[in-house]
Amino acid sequence: MVKQSESCELTSASPFHAFSPTSTFSNSSQISNYSSICQAAAVSVNSSSATLISNSNDTSVTCSSGADTQLSEIQHGDGREFICGWGAAVINIACTFPMNKIMFRQMLHGLNTRHAVDQLKAEGLKTLYRGILPPLCQKSLSTSIMFGMFDQYSRSLRSISPSMPSHAVMGAAATLAGVTEALLCPFERIQTLMQDRNFHNKFRNTWHCFGALRMHGWQEYYRGITLVLLRNGASNIMFFGLRGPIKESFQQWTNDKWWGEVTSNFMSGAVLGAFISTVMYPVNVLKTQQQVRVGGEFMSIRRTASDIYKERRLRIFHGIHVNYSRALVSWGIINASYEMLLKVLYSS
Repeated sequence: MVKQSESCELTSASPFHAFSPTSTFSNSSQISNYSSICQAAAVSVNSSSATLISNSNDTSVTCSSGADTQLSEIQHGDGREFICGWGAAVINIACTFPMNKIMFRQMLHGLNTRHAVDQLKAEGLKTLYRGILPPLCQKSLSTSIMFGMFDQYSRSLRSISPSMPSHAVMGAAATLAGVTEALLCPFERIQTLMQDRNFHNKFRNTWHCFGALRMHGWQEYYRGITLVLLRNGASNIMFFGLRGPIKESFQQWTNDKWWGEVTSNFMSGAVLGAFISTVMYPVNVLKTQQQVRVGGEFMSIRRTASDIYKERRLRIFHGIHVNYSRALVSWGIINASYEMLLKVLYSS
């Protein structure tokens, strides 16, 4: 007789349930039958294992693919912030340039709103959009850089120092984006000169103005750069730091439809823009006074502030209501346009 020795334990559900591991076989027919059953069971087990492995691999691939898709949505890195920031600025400038010109005249000459409007009426429609090319170049690029470089700097800082607090990342990225924006100071400088009526007969157009400043050296293009850096850094920190919380507060009062989203984006940008422009208004007045000069001494911030105070006293705040009104409309348009362009161009 032959005794089958098996180390595995067989349950009643097993193909071997007719035979115990300690069963004895009296003839070769039983032995042959047992051998056939063993082979069939081995094939069945191998097939089941292959199926489980295959299913496991399929699940793994599916999960991995989903994670990659989610990661690509979060870390797209395709420069969409630059494109949408540029487009939002172009839309805004086309709508608000006349209002900006009224504010500029009030900053420069200390006029009230009615007198500034009367000046523009007397000059006619021919000169209403005079000087729009520099802000179209400067502001569109500046807004593109503001949104795009803030995103890029934020990614870089998180990559370099993953443990860095989120508020510190935001502040550093916003400041660096503001410094990068300041490279476009020459456009802002030319815009200041082109909008001042004292230079209407001196500079024929933007390119003529650029050429005329060249004889004074490259430093002339960056007159007022310190105030530009101060304004850009502080403004960006306030904008990116408060943008999210203010939007969330407005979303509580709007619905989930598309126009509710546009409304909350517009209102959050409008409120934030009006607040920031009001806080930074004195800085812009000082900057305008420095940049309206051509040639000569580069005045310090302290001396510029002292001269304006002696000349105007509290009239330094003339135009502040036009300023926050313009900023309210301007940054409402920019914020709503930016978010809208992100959805329209990159909804997929």
